[in-house]
Amino acid sequence: MFARNRAVATTQAVLSREQKTLLVEAYTTNVDPLMKLLHIPNLRRLIYSHHLDVGYGSEGTEALISAVFFAAVTSMTEEECQRGLKDTRMGALASFRSSVEDALARANFLGHAEFTILQALVIFLVCTLLCLCI
Repeated sequence: MFARNRAVATTQAVLSREQKTLLVEAYTTNVDPLMKLLHIPNLRRLIYSHHLDVGYGSEGTEALISAVFFAAVTSMTEEECQRGLKDTRMGALASFRSSVEDALARANFLGHAEFTILQALVIFLVCTLLCLCI
């Protein structure tokens, strides 16, 4: 569905622990109050317990983490992206959007009824719509 054919490597595989912390805090502060889809203590546990792993286990979990990171970037300013992610906001948005699209495609979001995949898809669609409106 997403017109791309990229390698399995994802954006979150190259993020430092500090960058992941920044993104989780941005999501918790800026996105979660507006869109209550996740239990934040479980999200933190999921991300921080796997901070040394390249992947996050299941494809659904990877899609969810990718969507959370994308949502966090959509809520950040240019300065926050430059300071914390060492990238422009537009560059970070493009990179994280591609990461979510790849993860959702690998999770076969059209063919699976897994709840984490649905959560990832909703977060991605809402934040994509908000990005288009800004």
